[in-house]
Amino acid sequence: MSNVTVWAKIDGYDEEFRFMELEKIMPFQQLRIKIPFATNDIIAHTRSGKRILIMKNPYLTNDNLSFEIESDDPYYKILQSIRCKWHISFGGYSGVGQWGYKLLPPHAREGVALALNMSYMYSSEEFEKALNEFGPLHSDANKTVIDKNALLNRTLNHAGLHFGHCVGYNGLGGGQTYGLNEWCYIEHYADDTNETHTIFHEFAHCLGYGHNGNMTYEQTGPGWITLCANVYRSMSLNKKLPVYSRRFMHTRQNRKRYNSDIYRASKHIIEGPELDAIDGGLSPMRGATDMGGNDGNPVSFKLQYTDIPGATTATFRPKDVYAYGDTLYVLNDADNHFSLEIFNIANGGKKHIGSIKKWKEDNNEKTFGGRPNGIIRANGKIYITHEGSRTEIFDANDYQFITCIGNGKWGTSLTQTVHAFDVTLYNGLVMIRDKRYVDFAEEQSISSGSIQYIYARSENLGETSGTYGMAMNDRNGLLYTTHPSRRIDILSPADIRECATLKRTKQLPYKNGPYALDF
Repeated sequence: MSNVTVWAKIDGYDEEFRFMELEKIMPFQQLRIKIPFATNDIIAHTRSGKRILIMKNPYLTNDNLSFEIESDDPYYKILQSIRCKWHISFGGYSGVGQWGYKLLPPHAREGVALALNMSYMYSSEEFEKALNEFGPLHSDANKTVIDKNALLNRTLNHAGLHFGHCVGYNGLGGGQTYGLNEWCYIEHYADDTNETHTIFHEFAHCLGYGHNGNMTYEQTGPGWITLCANVYRSMSLNKKLPVYSRRFMHTRQNRKRYNSDIYRASKHIIEGPELDAIDGGLSPMRGATDMGGNDGNPVSFKLQYTDIPGATTATFRPKDVYAYGDTLYVLNDADNHFSLEIFNIANGGKKHIGSIKKWKEDNNEKTFGGRPNGIIRANGKIYITHEGSRTEIFDANDYQFITCIGNGKWGTSLTQTVHAFDVTLYNGLVMIRDKRYVDFAEEQSISSGSIQYIYARSENLGETSGTYGMAMNDRNGLLYTTHPSRRIDILSPADIRECATLKRTKQLPYKNGPYALDF
């Protein structure tokens, strides 16, 4: 909020005077200052433009000192239009049982957003119009009709909401008690899952309604939670709510909360330059593509097991290669001898300089949990996929393990892949071709020891036995991925919007079972 003036009024002085001016106030900013005229005489300017002397007074109290905030910021005008006079507070209630998990800072911030959005919606002409046009609302199973004017007045003049966090229930409400499960705090936005039934169900309890009728469970037909959900969604999509998008706070990606569901596809897409200024835009492609492996200089030589100290025909079987500058990385998938072999190929040579066969992870010795498949180096890191449903990530300088993508168990959760066949990086996206999907992760999130989550996936591309390859065409920004069923699928990573499922843009038939490709 910009252009904020704080006016002060002291008993014994005829006019308000300018106390403080703020060019900008950031969300959840806290500012504490000492009142200057408590200890010193000051010269101040009144609303009428007079210069007056304010005598120091160390005995000021709330009874003889007051403040008024003034701003021409459009957002402040939105806040000023709220007619609800709710008292908003936060707490842990009993701290046991369903209240055993305390309210966390992310919940409290979202509680502020919820309180603003709900109170603004109930104060709006849109809601009053929708309320009057909606079907009958019933207070009990006998379909006792609720007076809508009285209901609106009751809503606007409710005493307040005491936000808490509950478990074992979606929510617990009544009077000023307003407990919500964590998902309720983050899913209400139209550009999240837009699930609002619990927040309005519990608010109806706060207004004094039970489970009969249609104010909570809608036993007698569509009612309060449907009405509120429709208006809330519409006002969110039209950017009329004070906090209309999850992108203002990105609470999902806050890891200081109970659940790890940091990525979830949007039910609706909300765009705007004001949101792009916060997060850089809906696409997760926020990085530079490392072109060290594509410098345009061809190399040609023959590599065989005799180039590796101690290797035999049984211990070396190359599966994939990647050239980065003067370094050649070769994946070895010989049975019981899985490894990455590293060579210096400067000046036409092929000197073996290192291997990665095992490493330390959480003080445990690890090896490749499945047949290795794909290799790439980018921005100082080496990525290796294998059929143990993990993509291992190592430091390109000292070969130390950094972290992995996939938890080693076949699956489609945020921490799983279905095997892992190939990997490539493009503009900050890590793209992994598993047996069913292309999985996308954010390169910027990769750090030592951190758990990596899948940002989004492609549609299910079908699975069959064989190896899957992948390559980016940096001229058109399209991703090409091979499929053993004699085809090449084409996708556009630029189409990933708020974790949306990526659809194929085209499919090329191929006369054989393609294995790998490049540009």
